[in-house]
Amino acid sequence: MSILALFTSNEILGLTILKTVWFRTLFTALLAAAFTQWLNNTLTKEREKEKKLKETFSTFYGNIIPEIYDFFNVQTDFRKGSSLKIGVVPEEIKERILGIISQNMPYVNSEIHMAYRKVITNKYFDDQSGFSHDTDEINLYHTIVEEYIKLIEKHEVKEVSSDVKYACLLLIWKNIVKNCGGYEMAYAAISEHRNFDVTKLNKENLEKLKKLDAFNDDERDAKFRGILK
Repeated sequence: MSILALFTSNEILGLTILKTVWFRTLFTALLAAAFTQWLNNTLTKEREKEKKLKETFSTFYGNIIPEIYDFFNVQTDFRKGSSLKIGVVPEEIKERILGIISQNMPYVNSEIHMAYRKVITNKYFDDQSGFSHDTDEINLYHTIVEEYIKLIEKHEVKEVSSDVKYACLLLIWKNIVKNCGGYEMAYAAISEHRNFDVTKLNKENLEKLKKLDAFNDDERDAKFRGILK
C-alpha cells in the first residue's frame, strides 16, 4: 500500500504524522526549497531580460537610429549637392542600415523584420509602380524608429520628443513620395521640412500620420493635406 493510500485509509494515522515535529520541519523545508527555486528562476529571467534590453539599445538601436536620421537629413537637405562633403553617398548609409539589421536579428522584432523583408524582396522583383521600393524603405526606417520609441516609453529610458519628430518627418516623407512618385520627385517638397513648426511634429500628429495608410488614395491625400496645414 502506498503512503498516500495509507494516509487516506487511516485518517488518525495521517493526522498524527502531520502533527509531528519532523514532518512539519520537512514540509517547511520543502516549501522553502520550492520557493527559493522559483525565486531564483524568476530573478534569472529578469536579469536575462534586462541584459538583452541593454544589448538591444546599445548594439542595435544605438547604431541604427543615428544612421536613419543621417540618411533622412542627407537625402532631404535643401542645399543638397553644395553642403555635403565629398564622398558622402546616401546609398552607402542605406546599405549600412540594412547591414545593421541583418547582423542583429536577435534584437529585431516581428514588425521590423516584416518591413525589412519587404525591402529585401524588392531587390528580386520588379516594382510595377516604379517607386514603391522607395516608400517601403521609408516605411522600414519609420518602423524602426516607432519600435524604438515604444521601447523607450515602456522602460522610461529617455525623453522621446526628438525621436517623435523624426517619426513624423519620415511619414510625411513617405506620403510625399507616394504623391510625387519617387525620392527625386519628392525632394523639392520634403526639403522644405526646415520650415516646419517642430512643435507640431508631436505624438498627436504622429498618430494621424500613422492612420493614413488605411485610406484610399483620394482620402489619404485629402487627410494628408489637412495634417500639413
